[in-house]
Amino acid sequence: MHSQPYSRPLQIALPSIIALLLILLGMALTPAPLRLVEPPLLLPLLYFWAVLYPRGLSLLSVFILGLISDILMGIPLGTLPLISLLLHWLGHRDEYLPRRGFKAIWLRFCLHGALAMLAYYILLSMYQWRWMAWPPVAIQSLLMMACYPALHWLQMHLLRVMKVELNG
Repeated sequence: MHSQPYSRPLQIALPSIIALLLILLGMALTPAPLRLVEPPLLLPLLYFWAVLYPRGLSLLSVFILGLISDILMGIPLGTLPLISLLLHWLGHRDEYLPRRGFKAIWLRFCLHGALAMLAYYILLSMYQWRWMAWPPVAIQSLLMMACYPALHWLQMHLLRVMKVELNG
């Protein structure tokens, strides 16, 4: 028996649903003392979709997911939506990146993720009117970059199960 691909509306909502579920799961699994260095998991998730399935997330979805992350992480509202939109835009820039394979995508994410986290650090410092401690943001950045391969694999697996074509 041949299984049918899931409906188009579900395929359209899938990126937002996956991102929201993984953000909530990450928050639930992070012990309270480690929340200071918890990486914003939204950023690698958004980058994945921006590169491999560009029409999968609208800018409005990116903004709303950023606001939800701000609320859950307890940071000033608007910080992650702005960073998320920046990273989403950076992910769209190279249309040939998906053809270069996983390593190229991951390395580009590390570069773009570092730029996004620098902007994150500057925005949070501006909000506090002083330079905030940089070690937590550096740890968040490294953890975020280290999480990308697992998040990439998980999302690719989910897409195969859901029979979603990554043709952008």
